[in-house]
Amino acid sequence: MKKWPDWLVVIARQLSTDPLDPDGEVNFELPLSRSDMADCLGLNPETVSRQVSVLRRRKIIEVDNKWTIRVRALSRLLEAAGPSHENLMVHGSGAEPRFGEASG
Repeated sequence: MKKWPDWLVVIARQLSTDPLDPDGEVNFELPLSRSDMADCLGLNPETVSRQVSVLRRRKIIEVDNKWTIRVRALSRLLEAAGPSHENLMVHGSGAEPRFGEASG
């Protein structure tokens, strides 16, 4: 189940307008259908739907409407995404590093 959560971490980083807090919520609009997401990831839409359902049942994400995703705790999404995101930095405003960017 790692591929969609991993992608969602990247999307959250790119689309969030607020600084990311590992223990906080992340809200963003994702104007893609399940089919579009599946195409981006090389998956079928049913697989994406199952992965969305798993994250919803685990209360990691909420889907407020067709397009709005709420990640309830970024740290839990990072855990679901797996080790590729273990050491990611949280971005803030200004010159602070973003996920995957080295500081300095």
